[in-house]
Amino acid sequence: MKKDQPISVDAEILMIALQTIKAHHPDWMESEDWLRYLVKLVEAKDSTSLASPLDLTYLFSTYQQINETELTGRIADELEELRTAYRKDPSQFSDEAVTQLRIVNSYIQTARDFEMCLEDADFIVDRNDVDDLSVRLVGLAGLIDEKSQLFLRIQKEVRELAERSRSLPSGTERQQSRNLAQARFTLEAKKKRCNHKGCDSTLTLREGSGSYFWGCKKFPECWGRRPLTKEERKLIET
Repeated sequence: MKKDQPISVDAEILMIALQTIKAHHPDWMESEDWLRYLVKLVEAKDSTSLASPLDLTYLFSTYQQINETELTGRIADELEELRTAYRKDPSQFSDEAVTQLRIVNSYIQTARDFEMCLEDADFIVDRNDVDDLSVRLVGLAGLIDEKSQLFLRIQKEVRELAERSRSLPSGTERQQSRNLAQARFTLEAKKKRCNHKGCDSTLTLREGSGSYFWGCKKFPECWGRRPLTKEERKLIET
């Protein structure tokens, strides 16, 4: 600080400084030490207040042009560093920059949710699963700008899911398949004996002409067969 240069510092800082000097260094009041102490405080305050606002132009101009991997990686790391800087000195951030950073943060969160959707896509087994995941993706797309790279990535995934859905069973068909598998397991567990012409093998469920019947496991060596009982047919057809 140059000699005779006007000092601009709030009264609260001066009051705290004077109280500190009186409490811990009363002897300073009889010399010029207290003045030098105040000058150091003012210079420190002055240098902080003159800190230039951070230049976030690059970040704000690129976050919409990158995919989910970069958003949840590099950009998320940069944003965390900026949070630390803000906690140390908020004066470096204009109100407009803070608002824009909140938008960047929302893109990062959307990218993370999108990555979770991509993981869930590996477990799709029927068209109902496709419909559920597509609804989630459309909801995410509605949170971001249609011109952003992340929006285009989500849109592409929705199209691929629609294409994939054509080769998948419906939820009803899948449930029917589950029911049939459970019924077969229950019936086969009874281990019915063939007994056809003295055959000691067990019977297994076979399908022919659109219906199920018991057939010998040794077929074609043994042609033993038996119709299902009324109760067994009901279990299969449920």
